[in-house]
Amino acid sequence: MQNDAKDRHVLATAARAKAAYLVTYSLRHFPKAAGAFLNRLYAKNPERAVKTLYEQAADIRMPIAVHLKSLHLAVPAFAELIARDTGTTI
Repeated sequence: MQNDAKDRHVLATAARAKAAYLVTYSLRHFPKAAGAFLNRLYAKNPERAVKTLYEQAADIRMPIAVHLKSLHLAVPAFAELIARDTGTTI
């Protein structure tokens, strides 16, 4: 697995925990394929995806609209899909 040297501890923890996914809030870590990946996760289980986004927003003490607006910078189609389906204005 490749990673930034400053993020080794994060990757090591995820590997040790056998995490299926590792999600970052750093927009520079979102490759172009991230949007398609997030859309597939949403299509597979919309309720869980929305719940996770609301939990993330709460964890960083950010309203969901602001969280989605931030995500919109890197994964616009995904953020717009979530906003549309949750009735959130971004």
